[in-house]
Amino acid sequence: MEGKRGSECLLKPVSNIDFNPLLVTSLVTIFNVHEYDPKTYAKYHKINESKQKVTPSLWKLLKTAPRSFWELAIVQLFSWIGIMYTWTYATGAMANNIWNTTNPASSGFQAAGNWYGVMTAFYSVAALLWGLFYAKTKATQRKFWYSFGLFADAISIIIVATTHNQWVALIAFALYGIGNFTINTLPYTMLTTSLDGRNNGSYLGLFNIAVCLPQIIGSLASFTIFPLVGNSQSMMMIIGFVAMVIGGFSVAIVHEGK
Repeated sequence: MEGKRGSECLLKPVSNIDFNPLLVTSLVTIFNVHEYDPKTYAKYHKINESKQKVTPSLWKLLKTAPRSFWELAIVQLFSWIGIMYTWTYATGAMANNIWNTTNPASSGFQAAGNWYGVMTAFYSVAALLWGLFYAKTKATQRKFWYSFGLFADAISIIIVATTHNQWVALIAFALYGIGNFTINTLPYTMLTTSLDGRNNGSYLGLFNIAVCLPQIIGSLASFTIFPLVGNSQSMMMIIGFVAMVIGGFSVAIVHEGK
């Protein structure tokens, strides 16, 4: 009977959503956000255009980077490890805890994967709604909301890693949406307010390393950590939870504007 149910499950097509919010938001941005021309940009940032324009070297950029650049990178290190471990291990953790299987070829594991897809759509909506709320907050409260978002993300991770109820996991991912919005928005906002207008694009580009490098570190570390925790995907998520909590507390060291 189980085999029959599994066959039926495997034969059911997963519906595709034609609406692409990323494409829509990108088009809205392209047609509605206007960039300053170089002269207006220089005037806004009080940059003396008469000075000789020299593109600084990578070493010079890093040497003169604002203090917050490095402090935010530390927060990013822990928060992005938490995100990556959620992406990587949530399906396996739910398959084990909710569908009682660790076999990737089983119908239960596929059901967990499909449910994770539903959860990602749900957290995207939650992130959008949270963004509308955050837009009304004060600029002086950025550090508070940054920490709040990371702690919300951490709570969602630990719930998904341990719950035996798929609906609880779904609701918990609303918190993950809050965290996802926060991690993809506030660090860049706080860094930009710490720059003087010169080489902003270069610094924001370099700051993307603080997104990629933690995932590389986390991925390499997982080759050692995963066997140590008995190949438990739930435990890997719990480690991601710990990393996210550390990231939340690390926001306290950030000196925005310096």
